[in-house]
Amino acid sequence: MPLDWDISKVKDRTAYCYDISKVKDRTTYCYDAEMNIHPLTKALIYMTEFIGIPRITEENHYEFFQRCRVYERLNGVRLWQQDPTDPDKQAERWISLQDIRSHIGLRTNVRSLSDAKFKAEAWKDLMAEILTDQRTEITLLAEICTDQRTEATLCSASKPAAETPVDQ
Repeated sequence: MPLDWDISKVKDRTAYCYDISKVKDRTTYCYDAEMNIHPLTKALIYMTEFIGIPRITEENHYEFFQRCRVYERLNGVRLWQQDPTDPDKQAERWISLQDIRSHIGLRTNVRSLSDAKFKAEAWKDLMAEILTDQRTEITLLAEICTDQRTEATLCSASKPAAETPVDQ
């Protein structure tokens, strides 16, 4: 199912939802053919799918924020901004509570997840990551052991044979 979204109910969508620096028709602030939606708005649209909350409302915006934070902690941030110290670099940017408040009214067609289902999926993702990390560590240890055995074999093969004393 394609991801459908609607920002028409976001109170100040012209200020928050559009990347004005790229919009050609500044009189309407509508996005142009290239879909110049603000990166924050795009991140929140996709976040609805990841966290299982299809709408940001006055009543659920704090829960939306909490789930975003859990998701970002487990999977990394989904938003980047220009690094203030180096304009040629991008820096990670966590989604803030104010970011979410400014998008109250955003709606998508994603499935809704109960708290229990969201927590179960987050737990499953965390366990999968831990298992992957453990497998990686085991593989690295096996490679180190193999390298050490190979090195030991090479070292013993390169040593000259010990001289045996001759009986007199």
